[in-house]
Amino acid sequence: MDKLIASYNNWCKNSGVFECYVKSTTLASLTTVDSSKIDYCNTIETNPKNIDTINSLCKMISSDLKDNTFLISDLPAEENLDLSLALNNSMKIKPILSFNHIAHDFGLIGNSLIHNKLVNYSFKFKNIQNVLAYCFILDNGRYFNSNEYLNPLVFNNQYEITEEELPYVEVLAMAHIKNLIFIYRNEIKEDVKKYLDYLQEENINISFINLNKENAEVIKIEQ
Repeated sequence: MDKLIASYNNWCKNSGVFECYVKSTTLASLTTVDSSKIDYCNTIETNPKNIDTINSLCKMISSDLKDNTFLISDLPAEENLDLSLALNNSMKIKPILSFNHIAHDFGLIGNSLIHNKLVNYSFKFKNIQNVLAYCFILDNGRYFNSNEYLNPLVFNNQYEITEEELPYVEVLAMAHIKNLIFIYRNEIKEDVKKYLDYLQEENINISFINLNKENAEVIKIEQ
């Protein structure tokens, strides 16, 4: 339990005005799963398959990052956790944990690898003296678009993003934020699309990075 509390505190550290958005659900519920599945030895490393994508993504972010910008990354959980480590330690961009599934030994969402990275990466985060931006880290696998995965022997811990997970424009205004970089692959999920529509209505400038494209690029929508 002490390790999980320390992990949550590390996710919260340097999160500034967005500290209240750092989710504790998954970390807190890890107390109920088989403890032998959680490795606290801090030996978990970035998936080699994600390294090239993350390096390219960091370059695109750097080229488009300006003052008064925040980011949302809606990629698969493991890939986004690998990205979190790179953003924090190499780019001084603080990841804001937005995973909100209930951890379960037989859960539909989440697995031991994701849970291990969730805990262990937090102890690898460098202390950022001057945060350049904040990135909300979502799990793109938070829900499925059909019922084909429903199984009475599996714990259905799917969830959607609600207005509780992401900041209102009033909060963004307090942080003097006027721009968003949104990172995704393939299609934008319906729950987060509602939030993006809301931001556009409130004159927030949005740049989209779609990693599904062979030559991914930043597409800007200026208000």
